[in-house]
Amino acid sequence: MQKYLNVESTERPENVRMDSEHVYEAENIQEIEITDDDGNKSTQYKFNLTVYGKDEYILVRLDRDKANTDLAIAQIVIGLGGAM
Repeated sequence: MQKYLNVESTERPENVRMDSEHVYEAENIQEIEITDDDGNKSTQYKFNLTVYGKDEYILVRLDRDKANTDLAIAQIVIGLGGAM
């Protein structure tokens, strides 16, 4: 896994994109307006990019999904007045 902070692009990145070997995950996407020396305005995007190998991404997603499921179950139990 490689993390890149404050990546800039003239095109809005997809949240998740894949090629034959990697998965690219863009987070915290911000639209920013840039004015050049001639006063011309353009839109750019600033974001954090994480690059995973495909197998690594699958394992990370499984861990995230399990954590989200565990949290949802805990919230339901607490909402029903139970304790864990």
